[in-house]
Amino acid sequence: MDAENDTSNRIWPATGIWGASYRIMFPLTAIWAIFSVTIWVVPFALMSVPNPMNWHIHEMVIGLGSAALLGYLPSAISSWTGRAPVTGWPVKAMAGLWISARLAMYFASYLPDWCVAVVNAAVFWSCAAVLISEALMGAVAKIWAYIAFLLIAGCVAGVSSAPDFGEPLLVIWLFVSLLTVVGTRMGYGFLQSQAQRNGETVKPDQRWLTWIAVFAPLLLIVAFFELADGVVMARLVFLIGAMCLTIQCANWPLKWAKGQGLIIMTCVGVFWVPIGLWAVVLELFDLSPPSFSSTTHAPIMGALSSLIMAVMARPHARRTEAGLTTGPGVFAAFLFLQIAIFCRLADAVMISFWVWVLAWGMFLVTVWPRIDAPIPRPIFSGTRQKRATIQSDH
Repeated sequence: MDAENDTSNRIWPATGIWGASYRIMFPLTAIWAIFSVTIWVVPFALMSVPNPMNWHIHEMVIGLGSAALLGYLPSAISSWTGRAPVTGWPVKAMAGLWISARLAMYFASYLPDWCVAVVNAAVFWSCAAVLISEALMGAVAKIWAYIAFLLIAGCVAGVSSAPDFGEPLLVIWLFVSLLTVVGTRMGYGFLQSQAQRNGETVKPDQRWLTWIAVFAPLLLIVAFFELADGVVMARLVFLIGAMCLTIQCANWPLKWAKGQGLIIMTCVGVFWVPIGLWAVVLELFDLSPPSFSSTTHAPIMGALSSLIMAVMARPHARRTEAGLTTGPGVFAAFLFLQIAIFCRLADAVMISFWVWVLAWGMFLVTVWPRIDAPIPRPIFSGTRQKRATIQSDH
């Protein structure tokens, strides 16, 4: 690659914590990962919450997931439009709405249900509005898929904030579907790029398996899960989804992940999705051990938190000609996160809690000194061919 097309050492001109959304939202994601679980395990900490279990699921999925999305999408969009990442007052507005939504959920007993629902929906819709503005100015068609997801997720976030919401699986698998589509694309894409850097080509990914795995469980949950024969259909559909993703991931060129910490972290996060599907299958067939808390914790703690940490590590990684390189502190935090996940699946709740806090605390301490470092261009990947025209104005 010639020097003209080498963007590995280029930076965006914005500075400060509001210079890109990931600079404020990623630390908030790590802080919330610690704080939300701490509230859950501390006695009497949820006295202001009408339905503690619904709060726990909502905040571990919607709260954590929305923080990561608000950090990722408005920052990553610069790679698609060629414009600078979103900066300034839109970032402040999104961060303020996210914090307001967390406070509204915690003090829901003192607020009207509609108020809690609106502020939770507004978190996603504000991000959608920012992306719409960027899409119109940058003329990038693929952004509209993310915008559609944000609009739907906003509706789900609002509806699921109700204390009597009775369909937590819908919330969980909405985000698992996004993780499946985006995670498999990222995981395979990183492996493919690594192979190309070494002068080799790999066979195309079997993307059609992803779409089968995504749509079948979602349609089942929405339409059939409550019917008398729903369990029979659930067994079949989740079994198909688990098999599709297992086959897809088994055909990935995993040898190119050797020695690549960020690729390993991403692939592990993706692999938690089929593991979560297999956990659901075992439970539906009455094969799960009584203490195996897997149906919700495998996709939430496994896939969601692992992929979030993997993505959050990328802007702070070292740029080299061989790709992005993560430090030992971040990778150690990820390993502790995996230990916390396995402990929770085995119902070792307090051990899982302390290791979870250690993992996210270690990650936060490791990346915080770099939070005001120059913003890399591109933000979430290494060396890339430069676009013909790059705008840096907002």
